[in-house]
Amino acid sequence: MKLTPHFSLREWTESPTAQELGIVNFPNAIQLERICWITLFVLERVRDYYQRLLVITSGFRCPQLNQAVGGMLNSAHLFPSETFLGAVDFQVPGANLRDVFNFVAFDSHLPYDQMILETGKNRDSAADDCIHYAISSEPRLEALTGMTQGQGIYTRIYERLNV
Repeated sequence: MKLTPHFSLREWTESPTAQELGIVNFPNAIQLERICWITLFVLERVRDYYQRLLVITSGFRCPQLNQAVGGMLNSAHLFPSETFLGAVDFQVPGANLRDVFNFVAFDSHLPYDQMILETGKNRDSAADDCIHYAISSEPRLEALTGMTQGQGIYTRIYERLNV
């Protein structure tokens, strides 16, 4: 199912872990609406700005998949509530990840609850590095960085002010 000119629902739901475990990872109607919103108003804008492919590394997760990948019980990837509207992890191959993070968090004027520059998950490769983008109905406008080799240690680098 095509969501926008450059993104499909498959990109949001495809998971090697889900395939391996036989998990059906498919959103309900409300979750699909939120996925469409993030795709249209965030991912398409980032892709247009960089004029490059944008790769979703982790999108929607059903509860079984979230548990299988070790996600937090209240992960925004579950699109779980009225407060947490959803999350996506992504990369822009060929673009500096920190530059993309800074653009989205500070220069794009895109709404967000939390942005995390996730680096160092795999000490041998930067292939797993990504930007975590989450949106909520009560955005904190929180930007974090500093993950160290999968330990989940973050440093708040900035809280964007509502202007």
